[in-house]
Amino acid sequence: MSLLTSGSVEDEAAYLRERVRAGELSQERLQVAAYCGHKGATRAAGGLQDSAEPGTDPHSLAWWRRLSRWPSCVAEVALQAARELTQESSDLDLAERWLRSRDQNEGQLIWERVRSLEVQQAESGQVLDPSDWVGLEVLWCVAWEEVGAGFYAGADHLCELISALGERGFDLGLFAGKVAERCLSQ
Repeated sequence: MSLLTSGSVEDEAAYLRERVRAGELSQERLQVAAYCGHKGATRAAGGLQDSAEPGTDPHSLAWWRRLSRWPSCVAEVALQAARELTQESSDLDLAERWLRSRDQNEGQLIWERVRSLEVQQAESGQVLDPSDWVGLEVLWCVAWEEVGAGFYAGADHLCELISALGERGFDLGLFAGKVAERCLSQ
């Protein structure tokens, strides 16, 4: 059954459970999609719907910070947010290559670029231009994931990007839906 041909939430949930069983979709990605409000993923994940808890919704930074419970998704969500903020950036391309390959050499390049941007900012005493700032925030998320620690620090950088989206008038509820779709498409 194709996800695209059925309009039934139950059919979609069955399809997603089968993808998890077959190893085509990780349980973590399914849970993030459920957290982001995707109905089929919510049903497939056994009713997980943390976004319905009182006081939490995708318009609050606390909601986005809670993504740190699924550490392998923080950097990917940050990259998606950054792509909404700026389309062209070699830093974002570097982050995307690492997310696809998890290559140690790419990881080293990320750490070198983070240090370079931090030194540039410290030496100039000025704020980085917007595309460098966006790139730095994403690279920090990837760097924290690359070393396998510091997911809460990665979530802090993600929240900086989410704040920037909010300040630019993006509907964070719609953005959460995009995150859910991306999680399920990979």
